[in-house]
Amino acid sequence: MEVAGRQVSGRVARAAKVVPALLRDVEAAGVSLESIEVARPTLDDVFLTLTGRSLRDAESASHSGGSSAPAGADEGVNA
Repeated sequence: MEVAGRQVSGRVARAAKVVPALLRDVEAAGVSLESIEVARPTLDDVFLTLTGRSLRDAESASHSGGSSAPAGADEGVNA
């Protein structure tokens, strides 16, 4: 989770299942939300997560023969 001023952001797998439980927990804690947003990752987001670099970086590296290590991709949730 990241906190910036009054905004809290985080990434979760299967946000459609996690968000309802999150909202119940937030309400039970007495926290008032101004808004909530669920955003699916873009193709570039997924590529960056899996390779550790952007598509532009990958194009440059493919011309120079670079490589990278994979990770994982999740949906982003901002509240």
